[in-house]
Amino acid sequence: MSNLIEVKVDEDTGVSLMGRVQGKVSGTTANVTQASITAITYSSTTNCTTTTGTLVVSATIFDTLQTDADWTTDATGYNFRWDVPDTLFASPGVYNVTVLIDPASGSDFKIKWRVQVDGDSTD
Repeated sequence: MSNLIEVKVDEDTGVSLMGRVQGKVSGTTANVTQASITAITYSSTTNCTTTTGTLVVSATIFDTLQTDADWTTDATGYNFRWDVPDTLFASPGVYNVTVLIDPASGSDFKIKWRVQVDGDSTD
């Protein structure tokens, strides 16, 4: 089961999608690491148009929890961060973004965001 995370951005603006990703290893829940993930793919759908791609595990998964000014959810931190390019959100609308994580063992799992893209207020 995945939770839906809602985000608002302006059109032609990139956004960092972050989260604390955990999996089960031998029945114990633990934060994922780069070695525990074999692949990450994404899809973004808006107005019946879908964009797909592959993310680099070493660029999106951290072996230790990160805390910085961008993470305001809690003091514990995140271990997944995807800096989504502005080109993915080129037009106003609602984008359903799904990241599919393929662990080295066990079943794939998803993280989902609903990104509301508003018209560029500087036009």
